[in-house]
Amino acid sequence: MFTRLCSRFPAAILLALLLAGCVRAPATQLPTDTPPTATIPVHELSEAELAAAEALWESQNIDHYRIEILDVRSIWHAQTNVVIVQDGVAADAGASCIPAPMEGGECAVQPFDPDQYTIPALFDTTRKQFAGDQALWTHIRFDETYGYPAEISFDDPEILDEDWGLRVTSFEVLPAPTAETETPQPTATPVPVVERNSDWTPVVAEFEGVEMVLVPPGCFLLGSDSEEADDDEQPVNEQCFDAPFWIDRTEVANAAFGSEGLFDGGERPRDSVRLAEVVSFCAERGSRLPTEAEWEYAARGPSNREYPWGNEFNADLVVFAGSSRQQSAAVGSRPDGASWVGALDMVGNLWEWTSTIYAPNEYPYPYQADDGREDSADLTSPRVIRGGSWSNGDVWMRASVRKGKHPSADWYGYVGFRCARDGSP
Repeated sequence: MFTRLCSRFPAAILLALLLAGCVRAPATQLPTDTPPTATIPVHELSEAELAAAEALWESQNIDHYRIEILDVRSIWHAQTNVVIVQDGVAADAGASCIPAPMEGGECAVQPFDPDQYTIPALFDTTRKQFAGDQALWTHIRFDETYGYPAEISFDDPEILDEDWGLRVTSFEVLPAPTAETETPQPTATPVPVVERNSDWTPVVAEFEGVEMVLVPPGCFLLGSDSEEADDDEQPVNEQCFDAPFWIDRTEVANAAFGSEGLFDGGERPRDSVRLAEVVSFCAERGSRLPTEAEWEYAARGPSNREYPWGNEFNADLVVFAGSSRQQSAAVGSRPDGASWVGALDMVGNLWEWTSTIYAPNEYPYPYQADDGREDSADLTSPRVIRGGSWSNGDVWMRASVRKGKHPSADWYGYVGFRCARDGSP
């Protein structure tokens, strides 16, 4: 019946039917509303399925399709190949080995050569393996001339009458590509280099539901030479950023973190967190901890302010020992104390983790990001914490102040964090 049906069509349609004949309907009849890209596995072919396949084929562009081929080359080698045809041109789209059937055999993938094996020949080989409505293949059999008389079955065994063979195992019609038009690609908005804090207007955006503020490129003086400065804040050194980055607008709150520290309440900053916890939390958001240089730049800016809001201390703008009532406050509770980029609570409320290793003797100032102090794989060395907390006096509220904290040491109620990430708006 297969031969009788195929003889009714010209050569072009015959090829179409051969291609279509390597697809299968989910039932005995192929639905007429089968989507153009539906892949239907090889199966016993009935006359109804062939007729339905012909209708499906005639509704598509014969020059665009995808086929998978079982290629048994020897007793030692069998593989599957994927071939994609676009505008009538076949191209190898990848191959994968089927494990060697005999112990000790090797299976090195051989690329499919469309020039050696033409598409019509592949389907002709496949067609010869059917008799009437029944597929002859039940398992793979290798010729005895190789010295290994064997019948070797795979997951869905097929039979070959020779020592190697090719068979199309799936077929998928591809939609004809439309005329290509150049689609404008989204580009990052250029962010200018800022030389004074007053030249910048804060930019706020949400990432994963979290507000972050943009920190533009620019330079500033890291550290302090004021009378209150500690030795680890010196010498003052210039740090420049060639690219913008983002930093959380507020410290991470209990509600966002999913649990509470010493102080409860969803709007309070999450305190008493260890380094490994905050590194993991930021990573899950597609972010990271800021370096101490990034943190201080976001707090002070190119105008090198002593405090985020200016050069004079103002107790009304910060949660510190003189105003905290010995507890942290809701994040962002002092909006007038925002830094030049719009970041809140950059000093006071909680100390904040940074990614920078704190080792004044090994990694003194000037800060150098590539000297080992930013080793993200090291989660056991002390880290720089910044900003002071609700328990500290005004001298600790200077934006250049830095301290070291061991990654797992418990400072209940004093240390929190915010995340940063690279990128432009």
